Formats: sequence, structure tokens, C-alpha cells
Amino acid sequence: MSREVNLTLGPMETGHACNLFLMGVLVVQTYQYYSTFKDPSLIQILVAFVLLIDILQTSLMTYMVWTYTVTHFGDLVFLSKSVWMLSTIPFYSVPISWVVQGFFAWRIRMLTKRRIFSVIILILASIQGLAGIGAGIGSFFINTTAENVRLQPIAIIWFVFAISCDSLITAMMVWTLTRAKTGFSETDTLITKINRGVIETGLSCTINVIVDAILLFRVGGTDMHLIPVMMVGKVYSNSFLFLLNSRARYRKALGPTDRTGFDHSLDYVGTLKFASGDRSEDTMGLSEVVVAPRDGGQESRADGESTNSLPWKCHRKTSLECQKL
Repeated sequence: MSREVNLTLGPMETGHACNLFLMGVLVVQTYQYYSTFKDPSLIQILVAFVLLIDILQTSLMTYMVWTYTVTHFGDLVFLSKSVWMLSTIPFYSVPISWVVQGFFAWRIRMLTKRRIFSVIILILASIQGLAGIGAGIGSFFINTTAENVRLQPIAIIWFVFAISCDSLITAMMVWTLTRAKTGFSETDTLITKINRGVIETGLSCTINVIVDAILLFRVGGTDMHLIPVMMVGKVYSNSFLFLLNSRARYRKALGPTDRTGFDHSLDYVGTLKFASGDRSEDTMGLSEVVVAPRDGGQESRADGESTNSLPWKCHRKTSLECQKL
């Protein structure tokens, strides 16, 4: 009895505890987002959609744990059964992953000006999403947790394409931002910070899926995979909100910024055409911004040469053109 409880209820309750913790973090991040930013309506709707889906998922997971631990308390036979609430997990995690991966595909399209990368990401996201939905549908026809092995073929497709998509997004964002380095120490430091945030959030999604796959395929006969699988939606959601909210810190690092509400962090790197004609970088910006050193003085380039030209006022035309204020 002890072993069955440890390998069934143990992972379930641990996964749900982590799920509740991440739900709390998501609520705080959502409040911070709506109280800080005035993004376009579409972005705000996506944030609200992600929060709503996660609330529904958390409610169902709470009901599932209640069913196992309260309604059927002490029923060892029921512990081996697969309840319908467990089968709904992909129907919540997949839409969230679609939203987050689609958002990054759009960001990469805007930053690189190349459609091919965003198309590849959308294809990978669609395949992993359809495989996840297929796994969810298949789980409704499974009566016991021991029969999960029947879902391994489609689960492999789900995991492989999810890992590939998340890894590609992380690599493309880092590559794009690295190319945007200007040679100015403060700007390059900011880009390094953005890169670090992208890597951390991207790896959190990838590692969660990898751990889920390992526990499902290599630790058979247990429900240990429930720990990461119950958190997968929240990991995507929190990564999404973390990157949106991190723009506030990047704003402070840059000093005065735009007032449009959507030209933040990743949008500050643009095609900079300095009035002195000494440097040009091929990235992108979205709207008018004002970039200045935090101390109001001069900023030095990486080669030690003083700019003697900041702050700059930048306007988005065919490129982001910067002129001395």
C-alpha cells in the first residue's frame, strides 16, 4: 500500500503543489503586467486568455486531487484508474504553448525581417500541438495509468517537436539580439541582460518537457511524470509574462524611453544610423525612443572611444534613424 501511494499520490500531490505555486506567481505577474503596461489590445487579450486557461486547469487539477485523496480515500483499486480530469491536461497546456510560441514567432519575424524562421517555428508548434491534442484524446480511452504506454508513439512526437520548437525559439532570439550589439558598452550590457532572460525562460520550458519525457519513458510503472506534466502550462505562461514584465527593468537601464506603451526591451535594438556616420546596425525598432546613459553623461564604446553624441532621439521610418538631441 505504501509503495502504491508513494508512486501515485506522491507525484500527483507534488505536481499539484508546484502547480499552485506557479499559479500564484502567474497571478502576481499578470497584476504587474496590467498595472505597468498599455500594450495593444491583442497582447492584453492573449495575457487574459493565458490566465483564464491556467485558472481552469488549476481548478480541474484541484478537483482531481480531491477525487483521489478525499472522495476515494483509502481505495487502492481507484489509485490505478485514470480519471477524466487527467486527460484534460493537454487541452489546457497546448493552447498556452501555442500562444507563447506563436508570440515568439511573430517577435522573431519582426526582429529579423525574415519570414522563414517564424514559419518553421509555427510549423513545429502546430505539429507538437496537434500531437498533444491527440495524446489527450487517446487518454480518454485509457482506463488505468498502466495503459499510458499505449500513448508513447504520439507522446514521442509531442515531446520531440515541443523541444525542437522551444530550442529554435531560444536560439533565434539569442542570435538576433547578439547581432544587434552596437559596440556601446551600456547598450551591449542591456542586450546581454535580455539574452540572459531569453535563455532562462526558453530553457525552463525545454527542460520541463525533457524531464517529462524521461520520467514517462524511463521510469515506467509510476506516475512520476505527473510532476512536470501538471506544471507545463504554467511554465509557458510564466515565461511569457516574465519576458513581457522584464521590459520595465530594461526601460530603467536605458533611461527615458518612448511613451507609446509597446516599444520596449526587444524593440530598442534597431537599425541605428548615427548622425556622425560612424556605425550602423541591422536590427529593428518599432517607434520613437529616446536612448541616454543613466548618468546623463557620455557613453563609451567597447573600443574605448567616447561617443560624445548621446542622448539620441530615434524615429522609425524605413529604418530607425538616430539624431543627437
